[in-house]
Amino acid sequence: MQNSLFAEPLALSCQADITFKASQNDDENNASTERVYAQPPGRAAALQQLHTGGSLHPLNPARPNAPVKVLEKAIFDQLFPPMKRRVDIQVLRAIAVLAVVLFHYDPKLLPGGFLGVDVFFVISGFLITSIILRQREAGEFSIWHFYQRRVNRILPALSAVLLFCLVLGIAAFPPREFQALFEHLPWSFAQVANFSFMRNTGYFDTDINECAVLHTWSLGVEEQFYLLWAPLLLLLWHLATNQNKPQKNLISKFLLVGILASFVIDYLLKLTGKESLSFYSPISRAWELGAGCMIACHSVSGRPNRLVSTLGFILIIGAFFIPASESMRQWVQLAAVAGSILAIHFTNTIFENGRGFSLLKWIGDRSYSLYLWHFPVLIFFPFLFFIDPGKGFGVVLSIAAIVSAAILSYRFIEKPFLSLTGKRARFACRYLLIGQLILGGGAFALMSEQDGEWRFGRHTMPNDGDHLSIHAEPPEPFALEDKEITYDSHFSRESPCEAVLVGDSHAIHYYPVIQELCKSKAVRLERFYALSFLAAGSGMKSEKFKFSRMKSAHEHGPPADYLLKEIEANPTVTEIFLAQRTCMFFYPPLPADRDRYTAMITTGENTEIDGRLVYAKNLERFCRRLTSKGKSVILLGQVPPLMGHPKPGPTWIEVIAKRDVDDLALQVRGKEAERLDFERRLYQKLAEQYQGVFYFDPHPSIPSHLDDAGNLLYIDDDHLNHQGAMLMLDRLKSELK
Repeated sequence: MQNSLFAEPLALSCQADITFKASQNDDENNASTERVYAQPPGRAAALQQLHTGGSLHPLNPARPNAPVKVLEKAIFDQLFPPMKRRVDIQVLRAIAVLAVVLFHYDPKLLPGGFLGVDVFFVISGFLITSIILRQREAGEFSIWHFYQRRVNRILPALSAVLLFCLVLGIAAFPPREFQALFEHLPWSFAQVANFSFMRNTGYFDTDINECAVLHTWSLGVEEQFYLLWAPLLLLLWHLATNQNKPQKNLISKFLLVGILASFVIDYLLKLTGKESLSFYSPISRAWELGAGCMIACHSVSGRPNRLVSTLGFILIIGAFFIPASESMRQWVQLAAVAGSILAIHFTNTIFENGRGFSLLKWIGDRSYSLYLWHFPVLIFFPFLFFIDPGKGFGVVLSIAAIVSAAILSYRFIEKPFLSLTGKRARFACRYLLIGQLILGGGAFALMSEQDGEWRFGRHTMPNDGDHLSIHAEPPEPFALEDKEITYDSHFSRESPCEAVLVGDSHAIHYYPVIQELCKSKAVRLERFYALSFLAAGSGMKSEKFKFSRMKSAHEHGPPADYLLKEIEANPTVTEIFLAQRTCMFFYPPLPADRDRYTAMITTGENTEIDGRLVYAKNLERFCRRLTSKGKSVILLGQVPPLMGHPKPGPTWIEVIAKRDVDDLALQVRGKEAERLDFERRLYQKLAEQYQGVFYFDPHPSIPSHLDDAGNLLYIDDDHLNHQGAMLMLDRLKSELK
């Protein structure tokens, strides 16, 4: 029986002595060793006959005592020959990682480049499910071995990157970047970074680009998928087996329901403005991973169809070039996922035969290391080499640094750990997990110790009073249709107060000193915050902050008009403090403002005019209407902006490099100086023109970004911290008697 069972496959094999080293590294992220097997039935029965039919080695009778596992694997390879390596998936990986890297260099280069992560999710779902199904059908699957392989695949390179960030974050980062890093670093070690970012950070927020571990959110989603999907897949397999039903049919039905539910949840979260929850949640990402799982249930090796596969690649690349506004994001995601499904389900032999794709194949092999290293390199680059990685020669140097880091990581970290087997693999897995726990705990302890003051001294780190967004329910007329604009208001016409602080983030950093001023006068204070266009009237708007995006906008008008009505209708309010970033209203905007806000000031007819005149007209109307009601308006000037983010002194890297940091002194020049001068002259003119209007110039109170003890007075380049704000208290008291 034994001879008849193996005669045909052995006749096709080479007659030379065949030895085989059992590999334990089938892995979804190492396609150079990935082997996707066809699934003919009967493998378990064949092995059973082998065990009961004698001890002869069917491939080499001279070796009757060959290890059973080696024998089984060799027979498995003969009976169930592996399909060709999916080079098209490697090319897909390369395209996806290049898109992400370009997006992080400059979103304008590839507006939808972030969708490369969505493509990775589909690939991961496909490969992981293929591995589990193949091994389960062969009767070889071990869930602990599966998790061990995931740990040995993911953690070595990730731990190296996170350790790199931890060390250089201490050595090179100033306080703001230091806090942004260590707020999320411990959770990156714990593989739950997506939940950390979900709490208070939007992926497309400007400030979050300062966090060197932002990209680890996707690894958190994948690890959570690995943790849950493997036992769930085994449970579904067991249920189908007990009911004598085809296993893949039950799994496919479950996946279909899950994909639809996840897609609907994702859509509803975006529709209701919960963009961060939609972006980072594993539930809202499950439909992308599930799409890859569904492919694996129906086609492991892929169906040759060059036309359809090419269409899939075109869909993916086309989605990368579409500017993904909030309203369009769900649909460009769908296009990228649909393209990934077509590209994976239908193989494209052009990648197998074409010599021109060798570079993409090479990049695909190293895509994991490229993804891990590119973002920290971009974030740390200006702090290590003092040049912008996105401009001029900095582009060449930063690309060289990213590629070099990826090559070294792949060669000396990824591959050695992937080659481990047996006891060595188990040993590595155990100590990688212990190392992650120790490093994560250390990162948490470093941030928790005096909130990072151990690194920079007292009063240098932003604290709760320094946050530039204070969460509160907005006034009902200005409940938003999305979360891109935020309000924070405790003020209305019924508010029992005598003073109200109004403005944008500059009003928020004035709050501690205005609150203390009002307490000293026994005056009750409320506040009304809106982003960047508070003093704008109905004839002034910006393209980014469109009033039409607010509910009841047509009924209540712009925020400034609404606020004026509320203040005029409140008989107890006698003082209005106004603070805002004046240059936000000027056209043409500064380059930084243009990138961040697209703040073109227009009239109702959408014709370009001088923003200074529009701003002056509307601010004059604001002051005239309030002073005519017997109320006082205190115009709080913009604080001197810095040329960069503040530091209490040179970082350790700057000390080593002997770099002078005097460029962080208060240097106001160019367009910024012109605009501050315009604000000063405008505020002084209004104070002279209207009785009841007062102007407070903060510049004499803030001679430097440090106090006499060397403590920082700024949170960032143009916002004071609590200590900096309180330096203005004495002058405010004396000038507003």
